[in-house]
Amino acid sequence: MKILFVGDVVLSDRTYSGTLVSSEFHELIAKHDIACCNLEGCIAKNEFRPLNKRGPNIRNGFLTPERLKESGFNMVTLANNHILDYGAKGLAYTLQALEPDFYFLGAGMGKRSAYKLQKVTQDNITVGFISVAEKEFGSGRAGQAECAWMLDQKSWSLIRQAREDCDYFFVICHCGAEELILPLPEVKELYRTFIDLGATAVIGHHPHVIQGSEEYRGKKIFYSLGNFAFDLEDGKSAYNPLGLCISVDIEKERADYHVYITEYTEGEVKINETCEDFRNANMILASEKQYRDYVERFCMTAYQNEFRQYYAAILGLDISDKENISKFAYHRLQNDAILWDDLFVYHNIAIETNRWICERAIRALEKNKREGQ
Repeated sequence: MKILFVGDVVLSDRTYSGTLVSSEFHELIAKHDIACCNLEGCIAKNEFRPLNKRGPNIRNGFLTPERLKESGFNMVTLANNHILDYGAKGLAYTLQALEPDFYFLGAGMGKRSAYKLQKVTQDNITVGFISVAEKEFGSGRAGQAECAWMLDQKSWSLIRQAREDCDYFFVICHCGAEELILPLPEVKELYRTFIDLGATAVIGHHPHVIQGSEEYRGKKIFYSLGNFAFDLEDGKSAYNPLGLCISVDIEKERADYHVYITEYTEGEVKINETCEDFRNANMILASEKQYRDYVERFCMTAYQNEFRQYYAAILGLDISDKENISKFAYHRLQNDAILWDDLFVYHNIAIETNRWICERAIRALEKNKREGQ
């Protein structure tokens, strides 16, 4: 069995002008029995009400399933921070649009549907797929529509079930710090735990950039595949156009991996030759000191330049950053609900990645104070 994984997909119908992938890439996909992408956002009608949240409400165009199908994809993961951006109606409409052409997993109408081990059997080999995400507005919230949360006990039960029922199984996790080319140590520990529990490999996405990869206990971890094709409704590409494509050739006794670099430009995904960020990330991951120093600098910068000011502005406290104080004061005077309210606080503390960044930065600041005394 041959399986192909790519990263995040958001496609707007107004950008549709032809095939999604180049002929060369289409030929590559066609060689695989399963081709899987992450559907970053539901398919929603205009009359569907967006979820009351902080951060953008993102949706895919109505033609997205058709474009994915004609490109050769037949599996989509739904556990991500935008799949419930248009509530239960948006998810229900999405599930209907995906049937019967796609395997889909990671979100559903109720817990049983959201937390699902998808099994595919071919040539007496059974391969399992599990899709989970870090906690945002849609993750781990019991209700009519639900997204599979990576730390829910049900997710861990699925992993134990997969270990018993499948010859191979992949945990696909939507998690991580955006724009960081390396995983946070907490993400690294979590993904290694998935391997310890029996996963064949862990496939990550969400940071919108390619992150490094490693081999742990003889198993592969790809921390972020980055974007596969990411367009917003204004017709402009968002974030980094580069992504990873992972091809896995599975036989009864072994799984072989091949990595491709993809690039989304002018509405089409092509195979690229190389990616410096991926090479650099792998080099840094191989050096524990370099890795720790890089992550600590990122967390400190993110905390001091973003999170600390956000929280201070919301709470009405004095902000020490004189360069930004006028900007924050302006938004407060405008009563900008998108930025300054309780939901924004929730947005930044419920998400594991944001909390881990703040915790790391604050611990480092406290350590510096002690050492300076």
